[in-house]
Amino acid sequence: MQLGSGSQVNDAVRALESVDGGIIKTSGNSSLKNNVYGIYINPYSYAMTQAVINNTVFATDKIFENTNARFPKAHIYLKGVSGLVIYKNVFSNDVEWNPPMHIGQARQYYLECRGIGIQGVNSSFTARIMHTATDQTSGYGNTYRGLHYGVHASGGGSSVVDVRFSSFTDNFRGIYISGTTGSIAAFNTITAATENPAVSIWSAYLARSSL
Repeated sequence: MQLGSGSQVNDAVRALESVDGGIIKTSGNSSLKNNVYGIYINPYSYAMTQAVINNTVFATDKIFENTNARFPKAHIYLKGVSGLVIYKNVFSNDVEWNPPMHIGQARQYYLECRGIGIQGVNSSFTARIMHTATDQTSGYGNTYRGLHYGVHASGGGSSVVDVRFSSFTDNFRGIYISGTTGSIAAFNTITAATENPAVSIWSAYLARSSL
């Protein structure tokens, strides 16, 4: 499945979904907007090296419904996969921090309603590309803005996550990595959210992992 230049997929539960190793390619300023999941990739035993996710805007700019029972979960959700390279994308939620309550709204717009940029469960992925193969200190990452988590990665010890050269702005949780070995989080610019000082806010968190 290829999302070409200027393509859009909006207001879906799963805008793009991969099953049994189906290849997803997005590029050319394509857009996935106001989806519960932008890209959802199911478990696959082999490395998904042919998949390409770059130059794509993943955005939320509205409350999905008055009851607020449906809200953005993750712009990219990976479960039990490896080999993906994700770079030069924008992941954002531009809904105000405490939007007005509506008649019939079952719940407030809680922190988790802001969604996650990239969520990996038992998955290995690379969220950057380097300028050259020999230069480990410069390249292109992604932009994460206004989210619950920019990157949230958890799983078995064989999972490896690489997050570099990225910008994290006004996210309530920047980078969370748990239960991995050999992961990298470096050369990122992180500015934490300030909208609600009563909420615990942090930039990066490492748990049961080896970097």
